[in-house]
Amino acid sequence: MAARDAQLIADFAKQVKELAHRFAAEQLAPERRDAGAASRTAERLAAIFEMAVGRVDELIPPQQPLACCSGCSWCCCLVLLVEAPFVLWLADTLRARADPASLAALGHNMTLEGGACPLLADDGRCQTYDTRPLVCRAHSSIDADACARQFADEDVIIESRGGQSAIWHAMAVGLAEAMNAAGLGRDTALHFRRAMVVALAMPDASARWAAGEDIFAVARSPECDQGFRTLHGN
Repeated sequence: MAARDAQLIADFAKQVKELAHRFAAEQLAPERRDAGAASRTAERLAAIFEMAVGRVDELIPPQQPLACCSGCSWCCCLVLLVEAPFVLWLADTLRARADPASLAALGHNMTLEGGACPLLADDGRCQTYDTRPLVCRAHSSIDADACARQFADEDVIIESRGGQSAIWHAMAVGLAEAMNAAGLGRDTALHFRRAMVVALAMPDASARWAAGEDIFAVARSPECDQGFRTLHGN
């Protein structure tokens, strides 16, 4: 990436971070936080991310098309670290779309370590693609074949779009700072599957989390915290 393009992305990412931080801080402030705060925050941040990535593509037209898309699931077996608002948004969405039996089955499948994400359909498509977390949106490979080879344990370097990763990093840090200020910093790096088990089993999870209850204790670990610091230097 040319130095000019890298600086352009860095400057834009800083603006996006401030935008994400400002909205999250408004929604998650203790005096304003209600049962819908987590979902509102995650939904708006997802929209900001998509807008920002589109703007980066306008500023610096990509040389190669993005390989990542709905139905490409080579990376959907990774251990994910996710912020609580995205877990709760996803759980609330699933409750609105799925019947109780399906939710119970999904909750059980989330307890199984390893393998593909339980949210994938039989054809490999994410059943909640529109409400997927930022960390899922951040993947920006330009070569699906390379991803498939890495999945098969080949030593392959995945080429990706730097702009998309920079936007994700900036927004993750902005959200984490807002959560820290709101007294919710303990939930910035949750083990995705363990957190989903909690949220799916607890119909009032969003309300209890907004009230300050520590519902995600089982989804945290020193390894998760270290993983966040490694990824985002925070």
